[in-house]
Amino acid sequence: MDKTYHFLAGLPRSGNTLLSALLNQNPNIYSTPISPLAENMWEFYAALGSKEQTNRNIENKIKSEIFLSSFLDNFYKEIKKPVVIDREKMWGTPYNLNIIKRYITPTPKIIFTVRDILEIIASFVKMDAQYLNNECYNAGYYITNYRSPKDLVCEHLMALNGDIDKSLLSLASAFYPENKGMFHIVEYNDLVFNPDKTMAKIYDFLEMPHYEHNFNKIEKVEIDDDEAARLPKDLHKIRKSLSQSSTDINILSDYIKHKYSNMEFWRENSSMKIRGKDF
Repeated sequence: MDKTYHFLAGLPRSGNTLLSALLNQNPNIYSTPISPLAENMWEFYAALGSKEQTNRNIENKIKSEIFLSSFLDNFYKEIKKPVVIDREKMWGTPYNLNIIKRYITPTPKIIFTVRDILEIIASFVKMDAQYLNNECYNAGYYITNYRSPKDLVCEHLMALNGDIDKSLLSLASAFYPENKGMFHIVEYNDLVFNPDKTMAKIYDFLEMPHYEHNFNKIEKVEIDDDEAARLPKDLHKIRKSLSQSSTDINILSDYIKHKYSNMEFWRENSSMKIRGKDF
């Protein structure tokens, strides 16, 4: 079966797992668990230039390129649905996007879930304080022990090249002129409060027929063992009915709220300036 491949990326704690579960209600769509393909394809691609066996023989170079082009077809060979949405939050980073354009499709469609940065931070802080405290300790943040533990956790979450920062880099690609029309941004609050309209826009972006979703019977298809990956137990747990998260940013200090407010550069009123969009 010939398949069409699309991509689902997003900021952490922005409804990415929820949206994937909704998409899986559609019998024509397979929305994947968090996928290893971006990392696997990049590692293979990066190794091409350093391997003697590849560089010494043009046939090996050609076969390696063909192998990369067939990566998704082979990985999802057993899937019997016509549309596969590969889910990896960093698909939009420049390196990963280059892989998509070169080996999968020159005109990808990437759905990208977003949420207020302060809500993302607060959601992590609320979820598993001990896990985050351990993360901070291992990263050496408690050397600066004159600060409150909760503030240090927030600084760790927002660290340069951390998961949130890399996700923002992934989203920034949407604003480069050469990527125009390749990204569709989905706001967490739009998904929760206006789900029918939000899903309709997603189907329009994917150029697919609309589908009537059940927002009161949401089931996560995949089984994640987050603890085995040394992650918080309920990191990817979703509610069975669509409802707003109870996360309150007032659990954060005034200092953190001031420092990380108005960073939502994908919105017009943001004070944060990024390449491609502002300069």
